[in-house]
Amino acid sequence: MSKIAKEAKVIADSWSNLNAAFASGKTKSYAWRYAQLGALKVFLKDHENSLKEALNADLGRHPFEAIGLDLLGCMVELDYIMKNLKTWMKPTYTEVPLWMTPASSEIVYEPFGTVLVLGPFNYPVSLTVSFTRYVYVDLHLVIYCK
Repeated sequence: MSKIAKEAKVIADSWSNLNAAFASGKTKSYAWRYAQLGALKVFLKDHENSLKEALNADLGRHPFEAIGLDLLGCMVELDYIMKNLKTWMKPTYTEVPLWMTPASSEIVYEPFGTVLVLGPFNYPVSLTVSFTRYVYVDLHLVIYCK
């Protein structure tokens, strides 16, 4: 089996696993989404040095640039999202026509499914992780391709 075929199988298997997780309904809870965002934050902290090395090797980016352009913004934005997640998850109540009273209506934010994220080459960490943070807020599941 070729390397491309192996990678395609890994992606297909991951996609199947994520679809099964999505179908189970566990992605709807606040606790699950908050935990995913927290895990993303821990990943960035734990792998800061290897990310800086990779950005240096691939793009010639100085470690100070890697922190300022890629990692720091991600961390600050993750803190902001985690702080506001519960508020963003609340249903939005809307008005109903008078003839429908005493009915009430609300917009409940529901997930659509899984998402495949292909990272750009120029700011791979910040742009890929930036998109992922909001994917978790919107209840989706993510597969990364490198």
